Amino acid sequence: MRYFFFVLLLVVLGGGASCRPEEKTEVVVWANASATTPVLPLYALQEPSWKFRDWNTTVAFQSLLLAGDGVFWVGHLEGLVRACQHGAPLQLLAVTGWRKWQILSRHAEWHFPEDFQLGDMGFAPSDGAGRFLLEALLKEQDLSLTLKPMEMRQMMLKALDGQLDSVVIPEPFATALLKKDSSFHRISSLEEYYGRCRNCAPEVPWAGIAVHREWAGKHPEEMARIVAKLGVVAVGLAAMTPAQAAKFWPLEKERSAGISRTALADSLERDPVKVVLAKDMIPQLREFLAIVAPEIPFNEGMVWY
Repeated sequence: MRYFFFVLLLVVLGGGASCRPEEKTEVVVWANASATTPVLPLYALQEPSWKFRDWNTTVAFQSLLLAGDGVFWVGHLEGLVRACQHGAPLQLLAVTGWRKWQILSRHAEWHFPEDFQLGDMGFAPSDGAGRFLLEALLKEQDLSLTLKPMEMRQMMLKALDGQLDSVVIPEPFATALLKKDSSFHRISSLEEYYGRCRNCAPEVPWAGIAVHREWAGKHPEEMARIVAKLGVVAVGLAAMTPAQAAKFWPLEKERSAGISRTALADSLERDPVKVVLAKDMIPQLREFLAIVAPEIPFNEGMVWY
């Protein structure tokens, strides 16, 4: 069955490519240099007129958004909404990043969060929405953990050097750490903890795709076609094995991001691809943003319909 969906996806996307007009407007897609799952659906449906570019810092990403540089942007939802609040010409299109933060520890017998009150926990990136969500959930349960927020490279080095025994770390870096240091074990995930606290699925709408509002308005037929193809991609990728889905990871990204298709396939075991249009989950977006960025006034005008 998974093989059938894999072939079907290739046929549908290939057929769409052969039927489209020759002249296409250039579509620039911006994503974080190390983004994997959130941007993978766009790699799966990309066309010859699409140009993928990487952003490396939050400041650079916000500048791109405010300048309206690009057609699609992939990033953390609170960052996209924050930029929209400050006048960036974008609208949220879809949520594509759901299971990101893994909880790893050298203490395989520990349970999260109860046993982790005994020591320090590294957390990266330091200013990510994951940290704010975790702090809010712990406060609700009247629990206190000693979190050590730091940048990703710093935390990886400290963990491998033995200076950290427990970390909260996003994919695909969690997979990399587990492979480099076999003394670390996966204990749980931030999404699983959220699910227990909220009595819901172990998922959090961390990241997604935004579209240039003016471009979408000027190209309604093109936009409708892309969204239809995105739906095909969503079904196809969800039915594939991680190894099959990882084949859409461009070979040049293996070099530039340092993430091989094999490593991505391993990461997708814990961070599977899922695509949901933003317009279909307004309540969930509103609840998520109320927790991680309560200062941002969210409204439905920020969402593409």
